[in-house]
Amino acid sequence: MPRRPVRLAICATLFALTLGCATAAPPARTPSVPAAPTASPAATPTSPGELDVVRAGMYYRQGWPITQGWNGLAWGDSIEKFIQRFPDARQVGANTTWTTGNAQEVFFGHTFLPTYHFDPQGRFIAVSLTKSNREQLVPLVNTMLQTLGTPKSKKVRWEFGDVVVYAVHHSVVIRSLSTP
Repeated sequence: MPRRPVRLAICATLFALTLGCATAAPPARTPSVPAAPTASPAATPTSPGELDVVRAGMYYRQGWPITQGWNGLAWGDSIEKFIQRFPDARQVGANTTWTTGNAQEVFFGHTFLPTYHFDPQGRFIAVSLTKSNREQLVPLVNTMLQTLGTPKSKKVRWEFGDVVVYAVHHSVVIRSLSTP
């Protein structure tokens, strides 16, 4: 039997991406978030299917709740900690925008060179994963819909604790709403 809600959500997403919908960046909040020990061997997924999963309403990335951080960097960590974790890190554009320097990441089966974003105080607040055009982003958003489920609002946006995951222009942004 066809799954109408999922098909409708996918069609709505495609329509929104075609029109070029954009969402504003969410406002910042202040509670602190514990560090994410994603560099430990225990954080390594035991199978490819465990890289991006939802369990009990929480999105897990590489075996760790997204509320703790991204790729071994806790939300709120300093640029200095980022450079320690990624010795080849390079600044791109503004002082608050960096890449790891060489490491591509797989997000829902799609490969990206992620961009890490820091607030004016140098605290890690977001990561963005960008494709060169909307047509390349559509398959990613469809995979996200299948894994994360239909968003609760009309926007292509999911919330997990103080972290939001949303599509905007050619990117998917994962952003912490809380900075220590």
